[in-house]
Amino acid sequence: MNKRINDPKILEANLFYFMIAFLLISLGSKAQQWDLFKGLIITEYLIILLPTVLIIVIRNLIVGGSSLKRVLRLNPISIKQAVMVPIITIFCYPIAVFFNYIGVLIISRFGSIRPTPIPVPQGALDLLVALFVVSISAGICEEVMFRGFMMKAYEKIGTRKAIIITSILFGVFHFNPQNLLGPIFLGGIFAILLIKTNSIYSAILSHATNNAFALFLSMGLSRIQGLNPDQSMEALDQLNNMPFHTQIISYTVAFIGVASIVIGCGFAVYFLIKALPKSNVDENSTIVQLNEEKNTNISLKVLTLLPVVIIFVFYVWVSYNFITK
Repeated sequence: MNKRINDPKILEANLFYFMIAFLLISLGSKAQQWDLFKGLIITEYLIILLPTVLIIVIRNLIVGGSSLKRVLRLNPISIKQAVMVPIITIFCYPIAVFFNYIGVLIISRFGSIRPTPIPVPQGALDLLVALFVVSISAGICEEVMFRGFMMKAYEKIGTRKAIIITSILFGVFHFNPQNLLGPIFLGGIFAILLIKTNSIYSAILSHATNNAFALFLSMGLSRIQGLNPDQSMEALDQLNNMPFHTQIISYTVAFIGVASIVIGCGFAVYFLIKALPKSNVDENSTIVQLNEEKNTNISLKVLTLLPVVIIFVFYVWVSYNFITK
């Protein structure tokens, strides 16, 4: 006889999201203002990872039937999967950057563009520290929360809806309008890889690869060509002060060139994900999927949505202040 499955509820996930978001914008932001990398370590491990693991463990002790291994999908991935996931992620990177620059273009029409808060590594030691904090730590901690706890809760209304909703929540969680569309896209990719491989390790590997690639790219541009990633933001501000017809021509030429690269990467990502080997789904997962299919039309009640709505309203307020200051 199969053990009764009692996965996290959507209301529990939304309340948890509200609590962690509140801690992030209060304690986490203060810690990062004090010291960026130390503050990020505090944010990732003490504010995001520890509470997520604790709530899963405590729920399992009280309710039962939903272990840490099950909720987080702590299943091994094959060597082929481990090789293909970083390749897929690298092809995703230009697409995510493209989406972020669409947001930046919109924001630049209403306010000033701000430089990224993560400094470009200037040496081997800086790079190692940045890789541990920005790549490995963020990959582990944020994936445990979003593709682990949050994803498992939202799968009750269907896998596709869970991917879309948790990806949006992931993007909003960054509380930076310049870095919204890219993380939403990447969150969807991380979730797809999670479902395809039935393992959170693929999502962690993809997340860590993306952040590491961004670090290496920024460091490479800075060293080889003497470029600062923030110079593109300054150039965008200068372009907005040029005559309107010059802006139109410049944006059109840039869009066509970048869009060609993005479309090519999009095809590569699509075919690589299709070629990614699937992992066998365990018996309990099969039972839950069958149960979920019967409940895909369940409407989300106001009380369930309220914690997320509050965070979204706060995000709009933060974005407004971010753009107009």
